[in-house]
Amino acid sequence: DRVVLGLDRGAEAGMKLTMREHLEALQVIVAFLGQEKFDRAATVAHEELGFPKHHQAMQREGGATFPSKYHELAMAHHQEAEELAKAMPSKDLKRILPHLERTIGACVSCHRAYKL
Repeated sequence: DRVVLGLDRGAEAGMKLTMREHLEALQVIVAFLGQEKFDRAATVAHEELGFPKHHQAMQREGGATFPSKYHELAMAHHQEAEELAKAMPSKDLKRILPHLERTIGACVSCHRAYKL
């Protein structure tokens, strides 16, 4: 059973926007990897999935209160995205793709545990 976060309307709208942006960022990253544009994929991973996005999301959610487990999952997601960005300069898909899988896996873990 997934836990309902119970956010107010403003925080919920902010979270939905952030989640859509995360999904769009993953699509862009995969496209850039297919085009071998590793530097651009790294930028998207850092800016749109990493800690800069976390700070933006916190502002959008207006100080909403979340369970501690949610915070752990969110921080794991952002950390994995940062590791993904760091792996991109290698241009080695055998190194990059496991980081991408863990980044997506962090998203899946959170969506399995929580709902709006």
